[in-house]
Amino acid sequence: MRKLESQAGVQAPTSDYPKGRIVNNQTLVNEEINGDIVQFFHRMTQLAGITENTLPDNVTNTFQLLEAMKWLIDNGTIGQAIVPIGAWDMDTTQIKLVNWANPVNRLVVPVSIIIFSDVNVGYNSYYLPQSNATSLLGSYFYNKTAQRFELIRDNGGCFDNTDFNDGIINRGYIYAKLLP
Repeated sequence: MRKLESQAGVQAPTSDYPKGRIVNNQTLVNEEINGDIVQFFHRMTQLAGITENTLPDNVTNTFQLLEAMKWLIDNGTIGQAIVPIGAWDMDTTQIKLVNWANPVNRLVVPVSIIIFSDVNVGYNSYYLPQSNATSLLGSYFYNKTAQRFELIRDNGGCFDNTDFNDGIINRGYIYAKLLP
């Protein structure tokens, strides 16, 4: 990557801008300034398997750069995944299966599972113990063969009540860290 501060018309480095700063009507718009930026976005879309549609990114044409970034995050290239749990009436149903194929086949280490209550006065954030450990919350594990998270709430635990019985809303999210 080329250094910004060595380009013509660029403000010299300061403590606020240690690599220099582009200046309106002074810094030249040229390949030396924009080349690395454009190549970064081309590489990002290439890694995501997106072929450019030759249209400007917008609501009508889709935001291909945003889709490429989302694909990189969702598929573990950046090292994390955010997986919606979906609808789950926790008061009635003890086990929730959340399908998620790990396309980069990395080791899945969930960091946290966020559960929303029905009354929408906030949420309970908790770490479920992995495997079938006993708690007042429940447990989880990632079933690599079936490509899914398996969430289990404990009978009689804090989520086994009518504050968590809406079967329509997204119950929460699984924030997973993916190890190489």
